[in-house]
Amino acid sequence: MSEPLPDVLHINELSQARALLHPLRVAALQRLREPMTCPQLAKALSTTSQAMNHHLKAMLEAGLIQVVREERVRNLVRAVYQAAGKVVWLSPRVALDPHLDEDAERDRLSLDGLLGMAEAVQHDVAKLLGTVGSEPVPSLGLRVEVNLADEPARKAFAADVLAALQPIVDRYQSTTGDPFTLTLVCYPKEASDG
Repeated sequence: MSEPLPDVLHINELSQARALLHPLRVAALQRLREPMTCPQLAKALSTTSQAMNHHLKAMLEAGLIQVVREERVRNLVRAVYQAAGKVVWLSPRVALDPHLDEDAERDRLSLDGLLGMAEAVQHDVAKLLGTVGSEPVPSLGLRVEVNLADEPARKAFAADVLAALQPIVDRYQSTTGDPFTLTLVCYPKEASDG
């Protein structure tokens, strides 16, 4: 029997964040809350075992997943993988990695991350809409526009938002009950004059 899954997988390193930038890896990490083999995961995500194996190796190297046991199938030994935590928490320190010197690389990472989050929201909401009966689904949408004067103001705003949200998340976080996803994104809006 495998060890209990830790509640939170803390993503503190840029290499871990980069390993999650592929939508298939995000989907795999969600599935791997329960132990699965590469062929089981490939079938569940409609991909090949060869492609899935490539992604699993990258995730294993980044510490996002772990091998919880090995199974013998005929003459082969097959690894059984599981996520390193139930919930992924992306540390704001990732964006401040001292090894990330170029602003362009930081922007690419951030924008890729936003696209991945947007895709996840779209997928989750579409799935919920397909299963909703007459009962309303508890949900919350919030869209706010804020003008930020300069780079120091943008950094201070981000730090304040994260500092304000963390105690709220901590206060209501539970290992039981229904899981909810909170996605917060912030990006520059193109000026109306182009």
